Amino acid sequence: MVTLGKRGDDHAKSQAMAFLRERDLTIPKLFNEMADRYRIRQGGYTRIHKLGSREGDNAPMAVLEYVDTPGDLSYSMLIKKLARLEIDPSLKISPTIIEEGQASHMDKREYKKTLRCLQGQKKFERKVEKMKDSKSMSKDDLDKKVASEIHRLNNLGKRENELRIQSKTRRKGGHLSYESY
Repeated sequence: MVTLGKRGDDHAKSQAMAFLRERDLTIPKLFNEMADRYRIRQGGYTRIHKLGSREGDNAPMAVLEYVDTPGDLSYSMLIKKLARLEIDPSLKISPTIIEEGQASHMDKREYKKTLRCLQGQKKFERKVEKMKDSKSMSKDDLDKKVASEIHRLNNLGKRENELRIQSKTRRKGGHLSYESY
């Protein structure tokens, strides 16, 4: 569907209309907001978080999440997990533990991906340090602090998206040209 939104032509709109319900809400969102957000991404628009099996009929459950959104769930959970580990001195974790392979594969992969996205380890460590503020912080205080930091990061992410949207592609003379506003 996102690929259809990125194409943006009449045929793509008719294909999307045939598939989607509540067209007056979903079509504008797909062809405007989603198409602009994923303009430079070539695929892999979603992430699947498996939740286990449902009680009763044992059906598998999962949460489907769009990637590169301001409220990216895996990034938020990673910061929260690292901040909790840093508060408890017996569970002290450092980047060397992750690089040496003593951390789980998922944490290692998410950590490295996050470092790449944030353009460096120091910036990420400052955010974790900010989260753990005080060693006597309770879990509730930590959750509030993490929520406020995530909210701040969401606002930064929205601003980055707005700046990215400002340099839209536009058809001009049969070829694509980029225009910054």
